[in-house]
This record gives sequence, C-alpha cells and structure tokens, in this order.
Amino acid sequence: MRAQSWPPTFLHLKYCLLLLLISAFLVTGCAPGNEISTNTSAPIATPTWIQTGMHSTQSSSATFHVTGARSGSYTWQSHIFTSKLRHGLKEFTIFLQDQDHSLIIAFYGYEGARTYILEGPINGGDVRLDFGHEGGAWDLQLQAGISCQLTIIQDEPAIQPNVNRMQGSFSCPQLSAVGTHTQEIIAIPQATFDILMIHES
Repeated sequence: MRAQSWPPTFLHLKYCLLLLLISAFLVTGCAPGNEISTNTSAPIATPTWIQTGMHSTQSSSATFHVTGARSGSYTWQSHIFTSKLRHGLKEFTIFLQDQDHSLIIAFYGYEGARTYILEGPINGGDVRLDFGHEGGAWDLQLQAGISCQLTIIQDEPAIQPNVNRMQGSFSCPQLSAVGTHTQEIIAIPQATFDILMIHES
C-alpha cells in the first residue's frame, strides 16, 4: 500500500500554523502579567520598641566615691536597658546593675536638665547603693531634711528610638545602712553617671 502524499500547499499551511501556535505561546509566556520576578526586595525594617532587659550596643555607667562606714572609688557599667522615663517623662528611675552591685536613683517632677533636690517625702527622691550580699546596701532615709543633690547636665535622644541618654552628677551627705540594726552611715561626695533611659509612657 502506497503512503499517502500531501500536496505541498497543505504541508506549507501546516508548518505555518505550527509556527503561529509556537509564537503565540512564546508571546503569552513572556507577557508582563505572567512574568516571575527574581528581584526580591528586602523587607522594610520596622522600629522595635525597646524593652527592659534588652541589650544595648552602648553602655550605661556610673562612677562614684564613697566615704564613711564603707569607703572607696567605684565604676559600674551595664549594656542592658534597665532605666526608665515615665508618666509623660516627669518621673525617672535610674537602675544600673553591674553583676551583684546596683545603683538606683528615683525622682518625680523632672523638667529637664537642671539641679534637683532628692527628698523622699516631697518628691519620691531616692538614692540606693547595693554592694551585693557581702557588701551591704545603703539608702536615702525617708525623713524630711535628709536629701541628695542631683544635677542633670544633658538629656537628649539616643541612637535607638524611644531612648534618651541622660548624663549628670549627684552627691549624698548621708545614706543609711539597710537591713541592719547598726546606725552605719556612708556619704557620696561626688558621683557622675551616663545612662540610657527608656521612654516607657
């Protein structure tokens, strides 16, 4: 049986139709709507709210000299956020912890860089030094007339969002021993600090 032969015009038409189908497929596949993007843009970084206990690239520090029942010069520092500005930035608590040593300074009525008198019964002012289990703790008594002086030299926004860098100095003529029956007293004639403060509210 002889194979059927197609006229040249039919074969030509067949190839033309095949080329048209291939062309249509290629055009459709390259259409912008079907293009698969290989450029993946990096996600936009959203600011992270700084929280207590987070680590900082910068350190907070305090340097002070103590006389009285305990004496010596000390420098404590930390890379962890522990200090806060609260209540519309009117109240602050400086809390610096270096291993088992810590410094706390508290005050209400803050109005920016200037000198303040910390007196517990009037403005909640407090200064507390804790030298750990072996060294004891010392605190400003909640009595009228017993006070510390605090000078804020600079208080400006830090690199991180919602964080201020507060720098200043303080002095306390009398801090009393905590948790003992003795009447031991220490004084802080001079101290400086450089603290990162979180805006909590």
